[in-house]
Amino acid sequence: MQDSQKKILEKLFSNFSKEREYEILDAGSGSTSLSFLTSSFQNSNIIAVIYPGDEKKMAEVKEVSGSNFNIKEVDLREFEQEKDFDIVLSHLFLGESTKFRKERFEEMVETLFGIRSEYVAIIDTINDPDVDYRYLLRIFSKKGDVQRVIREEEYIAFLLRKQ
Repeated sequence: MQDSQKKILEKLFSNFSKEREYEILDAGSGSTSLSFLTSSFQNSNIIAVIYPGDEKKMAEVKEVSGSNFNIKEVDLREFEQEKDFDIVLSHLFLGESTKFRKERFEEMVETLFGIRSEYVAIIDTINDPDVDYRYLLRIFSKKGDVQRVIREEEYIAFLLRKQ
């Protein structure tokens, strides 16, 4: 895991208790986000969602150590939510999913915010041409309160508490 990735994840989640049991959804899971979540929230239950057929991501995620996560290979738009989540993490997901699926950015944002959760955490690269931050901020203003904004090298992160 790159230092900048670790720093931004640690800063983003610094106010969360590491001892508490959370229900966490790792949207578009990868080795960086899942490794962070499994080691930082060892008492939590994590669902790692990977797009069907993304063999590279699946191989990476299967290498993550820990027993507190389950992998779901499903398009996030078709994810059947069985319970509410405390946290949804979108780590480098929005720009990547837009490229991977050629979907409209707005549709992926709506899908992400449609998941029942208390918090949504988004991390992406500042200069990703497929991530419309002005649109994200408009959605934030309708859906809840921004708790944190963090910039670390080429990355930016937002933590939103939904209303």
